[in-house]
Amino acid sequence: MGLVGLVSDLRNLRKYVASPTTRVADPSLRKQREFDTPSTHDRYQKIYRLIADRDEELARAFDDPRRSTAILQLAAINSYGLLSEEELLSFTSETREVVAFLSKPAKSGRERQRA
Repeated sequence: MGLVGLVSDLRNLRKYVASPTTRVADPSLRKQREFDTPSTHDRYQKIYRLIADRDEELARAFDDPRRSTAILQLAAINSYGLLSEEELLSFTSETREVVAFLSKPAKSGRERQRA
């Protein structure tokens, strides 16, 4: 990847890292409305787990952005569904290819043996 493309991609990534809360909070709030349990305590526990999981996702995708982790963070943001197709197109084709590869779900041991 050329230096110009890398610098451009890092600038683009910084735009998305700057506003993670909205990108994660909106889907989380919609998800918690789906929790329909007879017990208030059960609902509280589900919401608590959802928030804890989302916090881990936020940390993996958005904490401590550096050049050395930029592609991994971009792949994490993409794999969590927090990057639109239009936003992804703002990156170089090389970056998009790497992000697409890294965003694929990992194969289980059985799937690897069959391949």
